[in-house]
Order: sequence, then structure tokens, then C-alpha cells
Amino acid sequence: MNGLDYSLNCGRAKAVAQFGIGVVVHKMSIFTQTSNLQSPPRASLAFRVGIIGHRPDRLPKEAETLSVLRAILRSILADVKAEVSDYAGSPIAATLYSDRPPVVRIVSPLAEGTDRICVEEALELGYQLVCPMPFSQDEFEKDFDPPHALEANSRQHFQGLLKRAKEGAGLTKFELDGKRAAFSEAYGAAGRVVLNQSDLLIAVWDGGKAAGIGGTVDTIQQALLFNLPVLWIDALAPNDWQLLNTADDLKGLEADERYRPRRPDFTAHGDAASPLSATVRRVVHEEIALPQDAPRKKNRAPATQTQAANYFQERKPWLKFAFMWKLFRDAVGAARFQLPRLYVRPFEDQVRDEWPTLDTNDDGPNLAATDVASGNGQRRPSELEDWVNRPLRPHYAWADKLGELYADAYRSAYLLTYLLSATAVFLALLPMAAGWEGGLQIACVAAECVILIGILLLLLFGWRRHWHERWMEYRLLAELIRQLRILIPLGGGRPFTRVSAHRVSYGSLTQTWMYWHMRAIARHTGIPEAKVTPQYVHDCLDYVAKIVAGISGGQLKFHINTEKYSHNIAHRLHKTATVLFGLTIAGILVHLGFELLGMHGRIDPWLVLISATFPALGAALAGINNQGEFARVAKRAGAMADSFQQFSVQIAELRQGSTRSQSGLTLSEALPLAGKIAEVMVDEVSDWRVVFIDRPPTAA
Repeated sequence: MNGLDYSLNCGRAKAVAQFGIGVVVHKMSIFTQTSNLQSPPRASLAFRVGIIGHRPDRLPKEAETLSVLRAILRSILADVKAEVSDYAGSPIAATLYSDRPPVVRIVSPLAEGTDRICVEEALELGYQLVCPMPFSQDEFEKDFDPPHALEANSRQHFQGLLKRAKEGAGLTKFELDGKRAAFSEAYGAAGRVVLNQSDLLIAVWDGGKAAGIGGTVDTIQQALLFNLPVLWIDALAPNDWQLLNTADDLKGLEADERYRPRRPDFTAHGDAASPLSATVRRVVHEEIALPQDAPRKKNRAPATQTQAANYFQERKPWLKFAFMWKLFRDAVGAARFQLPRLYVRPFEDQVRDEWPTLDTNDDGPNLAATDVASGNGQRRPSELEDWVNRPLRPHYAWADKLGELYADAYRSAYLLTYLLSATAVFLALLPMAAGWEGGLQIACVAAECVILIGILLLLLFGWRRHWHERWMEYRLLAELIRQLRILIPLGGGRPFTRVSAHRVSYGSLTQTWMYWHMRAIARHTGIPEAKVTPQYVHDCLDYVAKIVAGISGGQLKFHINTEKYSHNIAHRLHKTATVLFGLTIAGILVHLGFELLGMHGRIDPWLVLISATFPALGAALAGINNQGEFARVAKRAGAMADSFQQFSVQIAELRQGSTRSQSGLTLSEALPLAGKIAEVMVDEVSDWRVVFIDRPPTAA
């Protein structure tokens, strides 16, 4: 093993050194975000490796083979760390990630055998440990006592690894509420947390039959369903490995007479140039780097890189001049008028009520919203709510409020474009109708020219500033971050967008920089240190309830208001346009009557003005209606409001059922509902993107 040790020590010492200095800093860094940010926050660079595999009874019995397995696992972990470290030092990483030291984590329940071998090597390399347990720790440790244990002093070994991680780079324990009566389901739940918290899954498997729910094969199958890359290592012949990306890859390994490529002896090729090392580095790079796309032009950066860089270079403006949309929405959609607010408050201050934390006074504006379903009244946020909101709030605030600013600019621009176009028609005919000549006629012509030039400049400016694209991108990012709020307290997960056949041409959200950034945020945030008790599940459910329908209304109120505004705007614009066309026809008939009767006078030019201006204004209103897709948005918002109303009822029913249950609410009861809510929100975001992606930038 001397050749391998020399390679690891020389080729990867740089990675170990860079990580060692910052692991403790990271444990506190995600909780020290400030509202005084001058640009969108960037996530810390992090990568997570999950490990699953056999217990000692299905691992090699020969010491030499077991030593090779350990060396291969160490090599994989070192390659992961080296690739993360190398990328962190690249120029592109400086624009995409924060300047905090990068972090790597090993995710494992510390089962006997494979898990512990891998975790021992990971801790030596400076990894943090995330340990999901199927039961509470006291109950879980019973699995490591005779006669269940296969290792000598297994309980002490387990406790020693936890202590070593806590005193080293860091430890996060996530103790689930599994029951002994449902042993397999409890281990299956812990396995799903491993998957949710992993960016690469190492599976040490001998190719034998599946052991059932929660076993190695079952976990691999679930990983492949969620597009999690799985690096299979043959438990009995560690030199044989394969990267699994699809279920078909796994079927080939399950076959009785599967093809096993004879790979070179690992000890002779355990270096950065080996196929295994290259594969590991590629998987890591594909996760932490931006999605690749073709350059738009020669020698120009890919679109995703440009879009992400533009986002991180955004600045909060002091004043907002694009207030036309809000005035129009309130006037037409709600029949009310409010003076526009030109001053732009700090973004985080604008979302404090929706994303409360524990760093405010009891009488401040940052109190948690009332839980509508339970009627508990106003109270401060729970520690769980504080833990999730604190790292996510800056990211959400910037994406949400920048998206709102660009939406206002885009919508105000197309409102002005249509209305000013109709105004230009009016000014062109006004001198004729009024009989103006000389200075007044010149003034109207000049005003018309200014309006047309203004429309052109507005279109060009909106196109160059990408108001439409940035609105869509930032809105999508904000919604993806919002969904993380639901998933993180329950063990994590990734918003998984389902692309139906008719939406394939619009591309996958998973290949956008917004999805990449959301994943970066999820990686550096991780999951909370938690013991899942009935009270913890209640806190999670309360947290989800506030998102669904808190005192501020949550998503339910948002969609109800959106439906109301959009329906009123669509109906009133259509009605007004119809009336204008009706008046136009009436004006034409009156004009025709005067002509037939030979009655000519000063009213004729005004009838001509009406006959030209009213259709122009009606067409402008119809164009606004079409551009805003108000009727379609109203229907979608109504359907979403119905869904969230049902979710609110289901949450209330879960609470009521838990009060009648002696054991209290369990995670397995709350998790399906929370997952369904996140799934519906993801699908809604995907559908919304399809509705608006083909809208013209700002023009009619």
C-alpha cells in the first residue's frame, strides 16, 4: 500500500489543508447572514457523500481484500475533497460561491461494516459527519449490543465515531422516530435521509439479492429514481466498480451472470489519473459547477454562466420608478388607488414577517404569524423555524424582491407601450379634429414623435436589461427556495420537477442556473440537529401550516388574491375594450348618417378622431389583457387556492388525529403531506414558467 499512501499524501494534501482551516467557521457562518447585504448572497461551497453497504458478514473475510476496499473508499473521499478544493480556487468559483472555506460531509447512520470503514476515513480527511438514525440514539444503540452486533465493542465504536466527529470538523445528528415494530420501515426512512443529504452515493454491494425495504439494493433503487449518481463498489472484489445512472445499470449488476470488467490492480493505479479518480471528479464537478450549455457566440461565455453572474452582480436600487403596474393592478383589479412607494426598503426587512427569526424583540414586527388552523394566536417563531429561516431568508429575500422589481418594470413597460401607442394615434389626429394649425399642430406632432421615440427606447432598454428573463429567473429561484423551507426540517430533499411531454421543448428546470443555485443553498444549509419527537413533528407541521395559510394568508391568500386581481383585470379590460369597439361602431354609423343626409359640420373631424382612437385604445387594452394572460392566471390561481385550502384542512385533520393518539404525531404521517405540498408548488412553478416564457419582451 505504500504507492497508494504516497499518492494520497502528495496529490491531495492541498485539499486537506484548505478544508481543515475552515470547518469550524462554517458551522456558524450560515447563521450570521446580515440584512445589510449589498448584493445577492452566495452559498458556501459544499459537497455531500452518502455511504451505504453491507455489514461485516457480507464483506471480504481476507484482510488484504478488506484493506483494498478501505483504500478505495479513502481514495474516493480524497478525490471528492480535492475536486471541491480545486474548484474553490478557480476564478469562476469566486463569482458563484461565497469566500467562506468549502465544506465536505459524509452522510451515514454508522451501521457496522461499510459505513464505519468509510466514515473513519472521511473523519481522518476532515469531513463533517451527518448521522441520520432510524430511531432515537438510545434505541438505535441497542442494535450494537450482543447478540445483534457483529463487531466487538460495537456500541463503543459507534459512540467513539460520534465523539470524534463532534470534536473534529462537526457533527449533525438527526434521530428519527422509527418504531421497532416497523424495523424495516425505520431503516428505510433513515436511508431516504441519506439520499436527500447526498450528492454522490457510494454503494458497497456484492451483487446479491435485495434484503428488502431499507436495504442496500432498495436504497440504490430510490437513489436512481431521483437522479442521484451511485458509485457501486463490488464488496467482494473492490477493484470492480461502476457509476450507476439509471435503473438499467442496476439491472445489469443484479443479473446472475453479470459482466465484470477486469480492472487493473488498484494499488498500482491509485492516482489522480486513474479511471475511478476521473469518474469521481467528474461527478463532483457536475454537481458544484453550473450546468453546461453551448456558447451563444464564439469566445462568449455560456448563457447560464452569464445569467448567474448577472444575478450575483445585482444591487438594490434606492428608488423604484416602475410603479405603473402596481397603480394599474390596484385601480383595475381592486378599484382602489394608492400613492406609489418610490423608496426601496432593504429586501430582508420586507420579508421579516413571512420569514421570522428569534433575533427581534417580542413587540417587534418579526413575530411569527398566527397559526390559522390551530388558532394559537401570535407567538414568536420556534427554534426550528429560526434555524431554517435564518440561512434561507437572505437568499429568498434577494431573489423574491429582485424578481418583483423586474416584474414591475416589465409589466409597467408593456402597459406604457400599449397605452402610449393609442395616445400617439390620438395626437396624430387631434390637430385635424380641433382645426389646429401652426404652433399647436407642431406641438402635437412633436409630442407624437417623443412618444414613439420613448416607446422605442423603452423597448430597447427593457430588451438590453432583460427585464422579462430576469423576472422569470428570479421568481423561479425564490419559489424553489421557498420549497426548501418545507423539506429541510423533514430531513431534506430536492424539489424534483416533472417534465410532461408537451413541456419538453421548454427545457428542464434542473438544467438552469436557478436550480443549481437552489441546490448549492441546500448543500451548504444541510439539516438541523434534531431528535424527531411528536413535538418536533408538530413544530414542522406548524411551520408548513404557516406557509400554506398563516395569519398573513400564506400561499392560500396569495393565490386567492391573484385569482381576484387577475379575474377582475381580465373581465374589466375585456368589457372596456368591447364598449370602445361598440362606441366606435356607433360613431361610424352617426358619421355615415350625416354623410347620407348631407349634414357636414365641425362634428365630422371629431367623429373621425373617435373612429380611429377608440379602436386603438380598445386594441391596446386587448393587447394588455393578452400580454398579462390574466384570464389564464386567474384559473391557475383558483386551482392552486383550492389545493392549498385542501392542504390546510388536511393539516388540521392531522393535528386533530394526533391529539387523540396516545403516541402522538409521527414523521411518517406528516412527511407524505409535506412532500405533496412541495410537489404541487414545484409543478406550479414549472407550469407558470411555460405560461410566460414565450411572452414578448415588452412589445405589442
